[in-house]
Amino acid sequence: MIPNPMLDELVKGIAAGFDRLGDTRDEIERRIRQIVTLKLSEFDVVTREELEVQQALLAQATRRIAELEKRLKALEEGGSQA
Repeated sequence: MIPNPMLDELVKGIAAGFDRLGDTRDEIERRIRQIVTLKLSEFDVVTREELEVQQALLAQATRRIAELEKRLKALEEGGSQA
């Protein structure tokens, strides 16, 4: 499973109510994590890491587009002077 601090906290909070159950507490915690992970996946939720990667790629693409627009403008201006 992918580590997820938010999910960990949610599971710990829910599992805290089951402290007196002893050994079955681990099984309950595992099952709750499984259910929550499944439900979150239905919402197309991405991890912070995935979001940050996509933000970096978008910033890189934006910079590249700006560079290409400058080059195109320079080429167009150079071509119109001939």
